[in-house]
Amino acid sequence: MKDPPYPGQQLELDDSFRLVELQGGQKEDEITVRLLNSRLGDSQTYEALSYVWGDASQPVSISVAAEVDSAYIPLFVTVNCHKALKRLRRVDGPRMLWIDSICINQSLLPERNHQIKLIPRIYDSASRVVAYLGEGADNSDTAMDWIREIDEPSDFGTEPESRDDRPRILRPDMDIIEALFARRWFSRVWVLQEVRLARAVIVVCGQKEVSWDSFRAFQYWNHNARWVKMLPYVMQSSVFRISPWYRNSTRFLIPYPKRLLKKLKATRQCGATDPRDKLYAIFPLLDWEERQFYDNTDPSLGNGGQDKAAVDLKVNYTLAPMQVYTQLAISLINTIGLSVLREVVTTNAVPELPSWAPDWSANAAHPFHGKSRREARLHYVSDYFRDTTWDENSLKEEVARAWHFSDYTTSSGGSSTQLHARAMLVGTIAKLGDMCDIYGNYFPVQQWESLIVNPKQLQGERGEILPDDAPFEEHRRWEANLLPPFVRALTGDKIIYVSAVERAYERIRDYNGDNQDAESETLIRTMTDSSSDEESMEKPKMPLTDIFRNMGPSYEDQAELIFYNCHGRRFFVTDAGHIGLAPEISEVGDVVMALETDSVLLVARPTIEEPMSNTADSGKIMRLIGGGFVQDVSAAELWDEKTSLIPSGVIIR
Repeated sequence: MKDPPYPGQQLELDDSFRLVELQGGQKEDEITVRLLNSRLGDSQTYEALSYVWGDASQPVSISVAAEVDSAYIPLFVTVNCHKALKRLRRVDGPRMLWIDSICINQSLLPERNHQIKLIPRIYDSASRVVAYLGEGADNSDTAMDWIREIDEPSDFGTEPESRDDRPRILRPDMDIIEALFARRWFSRVWVLQEVRLARAVIVVCGQKEVSWDSFRAFQYWNHNARWVKMLPYVMQSSVFRISPWYRNSTRFLIPYPKRLLKKLKATRQCGATDPRDKLYAIFPLLDWEERQFYDNTDPSLGNGGQDKAAVDLKVNYTLAPMQVYTQLAISLINTIGLSVLREVVTTNAVPELPSWAPDWSANAAHPFHGKSRREARLHYVSDYFRDTTWDENSLKEEVARAWHFSDYTTSSGGSSTQLHARAMLVGTIAKLGDMCDIYGNYFPVQQWESLIVNPKQLQGERGEILPDDAPFEEHRRWEANLLPPFVRALTGDKIIYVSAVERAYERIRDYNGDNQDAESETLIRTMTDSSSDEESMEKPKMPLTDIFRNMGPSYEDQAELIFYNCHGRRFFVTDAGHIGLAPEISEVGDVVMALETDSVLLVARPTIEEPMSNTADSGKIMRLIGGGFVQDVSAAELWDEKTSLIPSGVIIR
């Protein structure tokens, strides 16, 4: 059945948009609305709705009042949109709203492109944003009341007669809070700008309404209480502050391409109905953040315009997702460097997307998030010894563009883009272990160890004791070398506290039952869930994520780097005996290589394809699998030093 024509009038002006006037009615009355053309800057007061579109396969009809007569025109909306309209409808009068799925003619791509650009101003001009989470379920009323109580205590202003009379707020069960934050709204990429750009936000769930300020207060409280281990990104990013010392200084503003890549990485776990939204939804966030950075209108202060022009990306829904992501990857690589390739994480979900172009709509294993998430603050021992010549911030001019792109015809007759580069092939994966799944309580270190052929990789180096006046970095190197190369590989060679790494490694083995001694048996008993039935024959273990608790903040940070580095990856041994970590979809026969100008090792899969006639370049044709790590092999040093390896041309498709 063909959808009826869109009932709204055409938008004529650059700042034109539509509002929906939701007519009043009783609970069971049919939803009726009016579509009104408006302009930004008009005095019309309205609220903007933030919600999840939901399943569009079973639409529900609402009635739109025609402009010329008293007739009504049907308009189909999703079930979730229909529920939101019912919840927000007033009994005694109309309510003026802006709702993207209703106010934008989604089938008219030029209008859609134009209105997407206006959305930041639409949300900024709204009197407030209404965030609709859905109907009440899973004790959501209790969760909403608890979050409000954190921000607005019900006993505020009362003075207890004694300490014993002081009221105690009872925390709800953890699963109630987690169920609330598991609602799809919290993981939707569009809500980031909808919340960030709003003057005020009210969160509606069932019959409860709580201000977004209360959710932010809960974020602050939880940061100190460490109760919910990982809050949604929209909660974490809602706290945005810039020190006055940094404001208006071009020295501290990251160039636009790097800010774009950083935001894409941060929002990777966020969902979107359309893969293109993963990019288009964050453009306004970057612009907003730059406006906060520069609190005046002096054009000489900003460099975002020039940087943004270099990326040359615009909202364009006439392009297929494959085209959008390919153009995005080319722009980022040409402005940042080949380090962008390390963001390839898994098999592409976007059809026909080149393997070298990150698919921002696809995720590998959910990244590990520790308690502190202070990985960036640690100063790793490897930072002292790894040559940074090939870092994207300091590329040599003569090799800064050691790559190029060309179009080619695919085997199916379509057109695609391939990446040409030079590579040092480190080796071929000969042995491959199981994937480490921290959240699944599976870390197969014993299996990984069994793959190693060279016994020296399981032993630390006991070199000569260094004199006290030896350079600090030499002491760091000496201490790190006390650990076996295998254990160092688990950390990605990011080591500050050697003893913390040793203890962490032993705790993992104890957890798995790999150590057979009285001390480890005692530790295993402390790892059981004390809340379980005492009469049960076997108590369940605590989650693997918790085994480093009580090690102390700094030691815990160091220990959790093992989880950061190994989660979602597989241990491998190459044909040359190198050991390292590879993406989850790696296979025996994949190659490990270093591309010229990139400081990270990559895993790729040779193909049997032949170079097409429309390129004169020769080279091995590869499909990129993702970033890898090889112990004691530096990608930078492979190019900076004389080695037995010979560079060769590669074509990545």
